[in-house]
Amino acid sequence: MTFDQWLLLSKQVALVIFFITFVGVVVWAFWPGHRQRFEQQGRRLLEEEEGR
Repeated sequence: MTFDQWLLLSKQVALVIFFITFVGVVVWAFWPGHRQRFEQQGRRLLEEEEGR
């Protein structure tokens, strides 16, 4: 394999890895079981701002 072929292959592999990571983070963030945790954190931040 030439350098250009290795470069193309590494770019493609990196793109696939980043895409899978992005999809994993989005799925984790919108997973129904995490909703309560996010709502609690959001309320906590609002309560801290009101207390100022």
